[in-house]
Amino acid sequence: MSSCNYVLLLDDSGSMNLQTTTFNMPNTRWIELIDNVKIIIEFVGNITKKTIDIHFLNNKSIYNVSSVEQFILYLQNNNIMPGGSTPLTQKLKELFDTEYYKKCRCQINAYIFTDGEPDGGYIHFYNLIKHRPNPSKYPISIIACTDDERNIAWMDKLDDDAPYVDVVDDAYNEMNQIKKIQSMNNDFIISIGTYILKILFG
Repeated sequence: MSSCNYVLLLDDSGSMNLQTTTFNMPNTRWIELIDNVKIIIEFVGNITKKTIDIHFLNNKSIYNVSSVEQFILYLQNNNIMPGGSTPLTQKLKELFDTEYYKKCRCQINAYIFTDGEPDGGYIHFYNLIKHRPNPSKYPISIIACTDDERNIAWMDKLDDDAPYVDVVDDAYNEMNQIKKIQSMNNDFIISIGTYILKILFG
């Protein structure tokens, strides 16, 4: 992990204000996302000593995030809250087109948090990811931010078809899947830490 760089792309569209379920607790999709990002910042910072670049769909990016405090202060100072559309394809293409992505010599791990289909439909987003150059250098994890599988069914095609792509369900559905797999292991404990490791390592 210490040889990689880390990039987050966060969905801050209006639908992120909707309710979801986090480990059997009601929450908004946005609050669940922020909680997960805070843990990722701590984990990456403590284990790899790396900073993280964080991009939003409808707000300005923040670079070289090294602490949760820095991230939260940025959200507060810039009044970043969910609102707007889901220009996921456009934002990801802009990221791929940056000099950082084109010239970085090390692997870049990208984590995309979203709760719905991109503006203009998913097929353009699908093609952008499936046909990106050098996918082994640019692995992507797509994290669902809703427990409503009707909104994220399109992600399964990417999980099946696109190279070096991992799709992670929201915490509630992921927990239920793990429970089914580990049904015979009464000692297996599911926690938010387990879920974050699934996001980071697939």
